[in-house]
Order: sequence, then structure tokens, then C-alpha cells
Amino acid sequence: MPPKRKKKGKKRWITVAVATFLAVATIFLSLSYIEKFFQEVADRTAKVMGFCVDDINIIGASQKVINEIRSNLRISKNNNIFKLSAKDIYDDVMKSKWVKSAVVRKNLPNTITIAVIETVPIAIFQHDSISELIDNEGACIEQVTVNPGKLPIISGEKANKNVKKILDIIMRYEIIVKKLEALILVRERRWDLYVSGIKVKLPEQDVEHAIDLLATILKNEKINQKTTKIIDLRVPDNVEISGLKAKGKQRVVDNSI
Repeated sequence: MPPKRKKKGKKRWITVAVATFLAVATIFLSLSYIEKFFQEVADRTAKVMGFCVDDINIIGASQKVINEIRSNLRISKNNNIFKLSAKDIYDDVMKSKWVKSAVVRKNLPNTITIAVIETVPIAIFQHDSISELIDNEGACIEQVTVNPGKLPIISGEKANKNVKKILDIIMRYEIIVKKLEALILVRERRWDLYVSGIKVKLPEQDVEHAIDLLATILKNEKINQKTTKIIDLRVPDNVEISGLKAKGKQRVVDNSI
């Protein structure tokens, strides 16, 4: 007899467990259904009241960047505007490396406005057989095969992380900006510039003075690609100019220029 009671007890336990499972599952499914039902009611109400996204307005960006932002957004027209998170929208916008900063606003009843400041490329960084547009922090924006805006080309170890400082100085001199073609960081210590085909060797120290001197030299009509190969500014207060046509090197004291 005792064994039969054990068997009956086990069956009861299984029955209770199955019943409990079914009850929980029923409640869970009911809650899911109820939640879905109320979500549908909320969405329909929002639509009737006009609180569904009807327009996504992106300002301050080029068409290329607008298209990229739209492809990253996980929202669309007719979404309930109250259910959308401004932070989630912001995160989607910032996925584009062309976006420097953005502000997202929900303009009730039915418009999402995204104000964008685009990243401005400052140079093309060539390394490992690729060319990349970089921003002022040296970060890659995108790879390129052509120069989109006559940007200077830079190369050398860590050139992308160091170029902003020297470009900030160069930008003060229009005559250099117009002629600037490339910059090479030499052993992470100093820069060589290429200006209208002329190689300009800058010093490690007192770069501002050297660039100011270069601007003065370039105003001389005799200094051009046909007459000049190298301008060496590495020695303070002493300029060495190498000509292409063979009188050799000319040494010019700074004060005489």
C-alpha cells in the first residue's frame, strides 16, 4: 500500500505543477495581449489627435549627410511621437561621422526637428595605401579616392594627430594657404611643407616665426617652382634656398629678406 500512495502523491505534484505553469502562461499571454491592446489604442488615439510623426526636419546639413542620417534613424512617419525617445534619435544621428554635434527636438503635434553641425574635414591623411578625410581631432571621417575640396595632403607617423596646430598657424597667411599642397611629419618632430611644388623644411622649434618668414619669401616673384627647389628654414635666422637651375645653394640672412 505505501508505494501506491507515493505514486498518487507524485501524480498530484505533477498535476499541480502543470496547472501552475498553464496558469502563469495564461496570465503572461493575457498581460502581453492587454499591453498590445492598450498600445494599439494609444497609437490610434495619437493618430486621431494628430500626434503621429508627419515630418522629420533636418537642418544645417548637406543633402549627402541628410540622406545618411535618415538611413540611420529608427523612426518613420506615423510613429506615435510620445513614444519616441529624443536620446535614441540623437544616438542614431551621431552614428554619422559627418555629424559633429546635433540637437533633437520634438515639435508637437507631429514634427521631429534635428539641427546638425557638420564635421569639417581639414586634410587628407595618406597612410597604409589609403587616403582618409580627417577632422580637426585627427579622426577619420571617410576614405576617399579624390580630393573633394583642394585639401592639403598629410603623411607621416601620427601626422593626423598633430596637423591641426600647424594648420592653425598657416591659415593666418593667405599666400601660403593658396599654394599649400602637402605636409609631411618627419620623425614626429618637425614638418616639411610642399608649396606650389617647392619643398619647405620647417624647424622643430619656433615654427610660427619660420612660417611668417616663409610668407615673406613667397611674396618674392623670383621664388617659384621654376627657380626654386628647396627652402630650408631649419636654422633660425638663416634661410637656405636651393635652385633648380644650378647656381647651387644660396644662403640668405633672415634680416635681409
